[in-house]
Amino acid sequence: MSQLAHDLRASIRSIRRRPLIPIVAVTILALGLAACVAVFTYINGFHQTFPGVNARGLVRVFGVEAEEPYQDIAYLDFLDYETANAASADGAFEGLAAAQAYYAASVRHATETGVAFLEAVSGDYFRVLEIEMGIGRGLAAGDDRPGADPVAVLSHSWWQRSFGGDTQILGSTLYLNNRPFTIVGVTSPKFLGSTSGTRPDVWIPIAPFKDRYTNWAAASEDRNIPLIRVFGRLRSGVGKDQALEQLNLTARGLDETYPGRAEPRRLSLGQATWIDPRDRVAEQPTLRLMMVAAGVLLLLTYANVANLLLSVALRKQQELAMRAALGASRGRLLRQVLTESTLLSILAGVIALLLAGPLTTRLGSYFASPSVWGANVSREVAVDYRVVAFALLLSVVTGIAAGLLPALRASGRHLMPTLQTDSVMSGGSHHRLWGLRLPGLHDLLVASQVALSVVLLVVAGLVVRTLANVSSLDPGFAYESLVGTHISTSSTQLEPEEREQFFTELRMRLAEEPWVESVTLAQQAPLSGQRSAEMRVEGQDDLVSLVQARVVPGFFETLEIDLLSGRRFLDTDDAEARDVAIVNEELARRFFIGRETLGGRLWEPDPEDGSEREFEIVGVVRNAKPQDFIA
Repeated sequence: MSQLAHDLRASIRSIRRRPLIPIVAVTILALGLAACVAVFTYINGFHQTFPGVNARGLVRVFGVEAEEPYQDIAYLDFLDYETANAASADGAFEGLAAAQAYYAASVRHATETGVAFLEAVSGDYFRVLEIEMGIGRGLAAGDDRPGADPVAVLSHSWWQRSFGGDTQILGSTLYLNNRPFTIVGVTSPKFLGSTSGTRPDVWIPIAPFKDRYTNWAAASEDRNIPLIRVFGRLRSGVGKDQALEQLNLTARGLDETYPGRAEPRRLSLGQATWIDPRDRVAEQPTLRLMMVAAGVLLLLTYANVANLLLSVALRKQQELAMRAALGASRGRLLRQVLTESTLLSILAGVIALLLAGPLTTRLGSYFASPSVWGANVSREVAVDYRVVAFALLLSVVTGIAAGLLPALRASGRHLMPTLQTDSVMSGGSHHRLWGLRLPGLHDLLVASQVALSVVLLVVAGLVVRTLANVSSLDPGFAYESLVGTHISTSSTQLEPEEREQFFTELRMRLAEEPWVESVTLAQQAPLSGQRSAEMRVEGQDDLVSLVQARVVPGFFETLEIDLLSGRRFLDTDDAEARDVAIVNEELARRFFIGRETLGGRLWEPDPEDGSEREFEIVGVVRNAKPQDFIA
């Protein structure tokens, strides 16, 4: 330890005597390390649990299919898993909980009205996740029972934003979709919800949620619909394998009791992460490109710093020669040079850690899906102990790697002749082969710098070109003067005819406003989640998955989506008329090669009775982006 301390002091003195090159070296190293640490921080974020909960033993239950290993769970199946675990004396879980995000609701409190986004959860959700509370209490099992008094928990940010942080709000009444809820608690500012893509404003039990959101309630009765995210907390001493076996035992019983599924129920247990694992799978190609780019940048950094340190080491020949003359071994000299390079690398690693947070946030913004409602919220990726350990290890390894060749070159020379001359050794004599000078170490480092720089410039050019293309992508519709809003009638008791009348009258009233040029309605907004369905296209035997957009007459005109052939929807295309559809040019090109698209047929099977609903194609429009800039 004393020798190490002595080497550190000597390195610090050396850096202070000649600060310019060390400053340049630290700057270059910080650049390469920051890129690698930022990418690692982003990837590490996929394995971080929700902020504001206790991560000990917290897992997530997934349904598994061949093409989808991370499915949600049917609501009725969840209830059976929860009941079986509670009934077992040696149940593997302390509890199971479910969550359904993310629904808009009209909200009224005192004289204020607006829109809030809610998350419906099972009664044990707050207990199982051990969510930190700011004031009041979380939801309890008794709150998620038919007939129980409706209660709600607010998020800390919404409480501050909408209610000014009023601590007297507990016990007051909040109207969600015209139904009164008693506010019983506010979460801590740490807890932001159980998925990174949304920020719920309020949590309510599933029971009152089902009363208002009748479509969801109907879907919750179907065991073939993966609907909710399920979490569990393992009992102390219970492993994932044991817990999974217990769940599979219940699943096999459900297969026998409720036959008719295409495949038996298959489950898996995984870490309960804030970022959905499906996002990780979707982003893997881009993540691989990021890792390659960061690795190339680090190699280029290594070559640059090694060159700098080689120059420094060669200028210190007389000092090293003097130490050798006084009895210092080659290992001692080698350690001194490596200590200096490692110290510089650790300083650069500290700077890289400071930059990791902002750089990671910037990386996350590239994955935010554009939408007419605004971009998705940024991911809260934390710099945890794994990131710190990675940065420290990478700094030490980089420092040793960058300083090893210069250290070997400097300590491995015959140093005594250096004491007999005032000259500073250059790169040394060059070896020759057949009269030709062979490249030396310095030449190889320069060549590697040039090669890696070319590779990095090519990769950077491709990335910049991709980002430039994304920024100029045409979504296929006019959005400059487009204004959108959420309107939901699913929480009301309106009959289908009454809903149609409501939306018809709404369109007419809005169209009369002087600032409105045209009005349209769609089940889902462009660049947001769209409904997909299995349909059969005329001329095809197999079903294909198609994105469906349910819209009203005037949709294509308002969004200025070009009509290529046929006609648009008309007011006469109502429930009494035959079913018609308009397709985009991509579908026409894919399925109607060499034949007329107009007049073609689409069929949508009914899973209940096996019948098919037939649609006649009456128009073809230009391609637009229904969900994102990929779809």
